[in-house]
Amino acid sequence: MEQPPERPKSSGGTAVAILAIIVILLVVLFAMTNVSFFNSLFGSLLSPLTGNTTTNSGSGVTVTSVSGELQYCQPSNLGTLQNYSLSLINADRAAFNLSAVTLSPIISAQQHACSMEQNDYFSHWDTQGYKPYMRYTILNGTGAVEENVAYESATSFFPAFSSTGQVEQAIRTLESDMMYNDSACCQNGHRDNILNPFHNRVSIGVMYNSNNVYFVEDFENYYINLNSSMIFNTPNSNVELSGTTNQSLNPDSVEIYYDPPPVPLNASILNSEYQRPYDPGAFLGGVIPCSGGILNNCEQFAQGTTIKPSTWSITSSSLDVQFSLSQFIAQEGSGVYTIYLTANTFSNNQTDVEQLTSISIFIQTT
Repeated sequence: MEQPPERPKSSGGTAVAILAIIVILLVVLFAMTNVSFFNSLFGSLLSPLTGNTTTNSGSGVTVTSVSGELQYCQPSNLGTLQNYSLSLINADRAAFNLSAVTLSPIISAQQHACSMEQNDYFSHWDTQGYKPYMRYTILNGTGAVEENVAYESATSFFPAFSSTGQVEQAIRTLESDMMYNDSACCQNGHRDNILNPFHNRVSIGVMYNSNNVYFVEDFENYYINLNSSMIFNTPNSNVELSGTTNQSLNPDSVEIYYDPPPVPLNASILNSEYQRPYDPGAFLGGVIPCSGGILNNCEQFAQGTTIKPSTWSITSSSLDVQFSLSQFIAQEGSGVYTIYLTANTFSNNQTDVEQLTSISIFIQTT
């Protein structure tokens, strides 16, 4: 997957946005050598609003730390800022005859905006070393996600951010920059994300202090209601994507990508070495259904390893795809395996490939 170049941070008064990229989806599972789950950690990560809470008095901001992994905070006027941002996004989409997106219940965008403001950095990565699709799945996202990140610093034009109106003005400038001033820096990556006709939800994050406004848009493809409790089977490393859908889909493959185990990153490193687009990791191969039952007689990926599913059943209302990760785990060992169910879509008189589901599975082996 090619990624557009990143928009660099600005030292001047122009609104700046870091490009949002790739997409992705779903439910994070942690596994040990015998591929058993880190049950206690998994439980904490899927409950991001529980933990040690501290309130920054006078600011209206509540910060919640979650088992040392993720922190979540929000300004007291977040709802107002999210609704305002959503109206700008949908006005941009309506101008191109695209359907409106709805506000997602997934808090991935606000969690990342909080992390950047609290830790004074600007990047798609975070202090845990997680990429956007990892955070999205940790926070119970079960669709595909593509992220736009932007910030505005105080200048003579924006002397400070102390009111809702001032923050809204900064958001309006950032959204306009991503829509109409995005080609020089980012090959219109932000704009394409906003105008993707297949996106149907967006998680919106806004966090600010007197000096900076951080703005995050996590656009989603949310079309399948997955049975998340059955996604990963520990004894045999089987993946099961099963659920219901209200839309006729045409998935034709599963692609599997690999990232090394994430490592913590401090603000200095994030601000100097991680001002760039993120990618899905290294392509390992994936799954292609074979009607003949003999893998060698079926279509193959041009690169990587092609495996046959044990189950591939897709209708207009349901989906059941099953296969084993064991061959890939034996090859790579510890790390994050992100799984994309891809589908051909048709819009604007052309066929595109969209991600429908993904699983970021965190594996540790010895």
